[in-house]
Amino acid sequence: MWRPRPYQLKKVRRFFTLYFIPIIPLDTLGEFVECQVRKGTYLKQVLEYDSEAQAQRTESELRKAIRRVMVRMILADSRIHEKELQTICALSEKLTGHPLVPYRCDHRPLYKKRQASTFAITCCDPPDC
Repeated sequence: MWRPRPYQLKKVRRFFTLYFIPIIPLDTLGEFVECQVRKGTYLKQVLEYDSEAQAQRTESELRKAIRRVMVRMILADSRIHEKELQTICALSEKLTGHPLVPYRCDHRPLYKKRQASTFAITCCDPPDC
């Protein structure tokens, strides 16, 4: 699990030296961050990393991937059965903690029957549709 660690922002500078003694600072060669616990060095951009936003993006992508795989599994035999819809909705809720609701949808069909007059049946989060 990630925990904040003490760090120090350090600068590398060039100095004018007299008999190997640094006297006058001339210019900055670079900056880096050093972890005070493990002494690892990192680019300065790590200070701008937002772990909460990254966790939300990862969770959202996981939910989409789970939904995509489950829908492809029920489409493998080219038929959608009510029991299959109930199963993937229950599994998705168990795995991701977010309920999925089976319903008829015309906006983004994941499966269309041969007849043009029928609705597409999908199992997705209603706000995505």
